[in-house]
Amino acid sequence: MLADRAKADYPEFDVNCLGNEQTFKHHYRTSALEEAAYNTRSRFKRQAEIAKITLSQLPAVELSIAPLIRVGATPLESYITNGTGPAKFDSTLTQDDLASVIEPFLTRAARVVETICRRANVQSEDIDTILHVGRTSLLPIVRERINAILPNAEECVALGAAFWGQIKDQPHSNFEFVGGANQLLHDVGFIDFSTGALRQMFVTVFPAQTEFPCEKTIELPLTKDRITMQLAENRGTKSVIDGNTEIRRIGRVVIDAQGADGQTIEVTFRIDENRVLEITANGQTQNIELVDE
Repeated sequence: MLADRAKADYPEFDVNCLGNEQTFKHHYRTSALEEAAYNTRSRFKRQAEIAKITLSQLPAVELSIAPLIRVGATPLESYITNGTGPAKFDSTLTQDDLASVIEPFLTRAARVVETICRRANVQSEDIDTILHVGRTSLLPIVRERINAILPNAEECVALGAAFWGQIKDQPHSNFEFVGGANQLLHDVGFIDFSTGALRQMFVTVFPAQTEFPCEKTIELPLTKDRITMQLAENRGTKSVIDGNTEIRRIGRVVIDAQGADGQTIEVTFRIDENRVLEITANGQTQNIELVDE
């Protein structure tokens, strides 16, 4: 739905960035174009997640997505512009919009529940507990559909199936969560050239499991008027960039250092409650949205 609306507003928008992995890899054959496409893809994915969370509580949500990769993108002209900068796609989603999108999923889920009851030779009226897991189960429309099939069951929304299973099996045991809704799954940082190792290395700013919102300020050498910083996520344990498929580039920011005093410049990294990474330096702020692929 979002892709269709974006294409209607911007016919030059390249919807291939939202395709499956095979289509994606085939269409974007250079690292620069792949990075640009991932940049747009991640923003659509994050805004869709925000919509799903928000619409579990509110009737509508306002979404904004930028930048938008263009058809025939090149490394020098990757995104659609509006004359003053990257074009921005704005849209409003309602609970009715969401209902129309997830109706096929609800139909399949209902059939699965009915099939399980039939194969187990259990009447739906005899089920006494419904365990809903995952963020999608927070949507009222999802719970209502399943509850209608199992009318006598007590409803329960769990933090996770593993957690629920553990406390049912061993109610007095210690159980520790690793990760969570407000914790980073991967290291977040940037790529820098190490003069000691004579190669590019990943520099961690926020380690995995860091709770957000979070903020950290570092100092970078002030060697030129414009500093380009390649941001990345490290999904592994190695910091060397060469041949490391666990490091994924998530965006690039250019810091205008003109007028900065001293031999270093302070750069502040902040991740807000919506997992938007803000980079602030020399009075300028730029944003990158973090999305789990």
